Parts: sequence; structure tokens; C-alpha cells
Amino acid sequence: MPGDSLVNQLSPTEAAWLAGFIDGDGAISRNITTKGRNREHGSYQTMVYLIQIGQKNRMVLDYIRILVGAGRVIGMEPRSTNLIKKPIHPTMHHRWSLGGRQLVQSLLVQLVPYLVIKKEKAERIMADTERWRDREDKS
Repeated sequence: MPGDSLVNQLSPTEAAWLAGFIDGDGAISRNITTKGRNREHGSYQTMVYLIQIGQKNRMVLDYIRILVGAGRVIGMEPRSTNLIKKPIHPTMHHRWSLGGRQLVQSLLVQLVPYLVIKKEKAERIMADTERWRDREDKS
């Protein structure tokens, strides 16, 4: 895969560090979204692939964005409303996110050997992205 990677090629040390960060403070997700109203009116489903890390320290997330060479960091204002009035995020926090099937696949292929907690989920998502790519190639 070298040469055609959509994200930066990480060293083994960088990949292990980032995998540990994602295992501890990150999320790897795949969601199905439906666009349109129904089949007769042109609705269709699409998959959304996402890797996210939340932190109070924006500098760490900016470093991850530079390290990976993709994604974005956004600031999140404090929030404290939920059903039991317990603070959700009482202070400013930030989120790095990387979205898109190809970008997520390109990063996960480097991280899977080092993931522990989220390894199985990452492998399922990688297999799913392969199926979607095969489906697109046949179209």
C-alpha cells in the first residue's frame, strides 16, 4: 500500500502510539444514513466511516492531524444539559475526526496491528470497506 496511501505513512512507533490513543480516548464507527424519503422518490443508503478522538488539550489533537496528514480538529463549547442535569462536558474540549471510507481504511490498515480494545471493530470496518469498494468496482 505504500505510495497510494491517503494518509501519511506512520512509523511503527507512531502507529502504536496513535492506536493506543484511539483505544483509550477514541472511537471508530460506521453508520448507515438514508438520503431522501423512499425508494420511489429516489432515497438511497450510504455508509459513513469515522475515527474520532476527544481531548481537552487541543495541541495533542493538532499533532495527530499533522501526524496523520488528514482530518480536522474542532472546538466544542461546554455543555451541561442532560436528563439528570449532570455535566456532560463542563469545560471546553476538542475533537479530531477523520471521515470517509478511503481515509479511514488507509489509516486503519496501519493501526490494526497495534489496536487492542478496538481491534475487532476496526477489522470488521476494514472488511466492510473492502466489500463496498468491490461493489463500486463492479458498477
